[in-house]
Amino acid sequence: MKQLFPNRLLTGFTLIEALVAITILVTGLTGVVSLAAFSLHNTSSLRQKTIAANLAHEGVELLRNVRDNNVHASAVWDSGFCSSGYPCERQIACNPSDCSNPPGPVIQLQPYTGNPLRFHSATGFYTYQAGTDTEYRRRVSLEQISANEVRYTVTVTWPGGTVTLTGFLMDWRPPPF
Repeated sequence: MKQLFPNRLLTGFTLIEALVAITILVTGLTGVVSLAAFSLHNTSSLRQKTIAANLAHEGVELLRNVRDNNVHASAVWDSGFCSSGYPCERQIACNPSDCSNPPGPVIQLQPYTGNPLRFHSATGFYTYQAGTDTEYRRRVSLEQISANEVRYTVTVTWPGGTVTLTGFLMDWRPPPF
């Protein structure tokens, strides 16, 4: 048999070589796409966890603010924590218009209802009074340990998880002589 181009080497890809190359390329691209999807999912999850952790920490700071305001007003240090006695569950927030007004925010401790926190876009605060409902719910559980000590548990839940902070509040005034 006579070759059409006798001085030229036969070059090119066979069908099998092309299929192997396409398979390797598709496998590599699938890995990159799945990694990108995984990263996007984790970014959203981490954002939710960060917001929940900040809301839990804010709950602790609001409790401390109530305690400190009571002490400075020469009132019973845990006044307003649990109106019907310990243990109790509360939801705690400040009004958007009062959160940044001196001498301190007007803080409300109310019985826990399970209502979601609302985001007030004009002020950037989460409250129960105004704004758009969010997926976050904050519950504050209070338990009296002694006359001068209360254990708190602040729990923030959302459909993707839960963040819990536990600690103690104490009457920090020196005892009377």
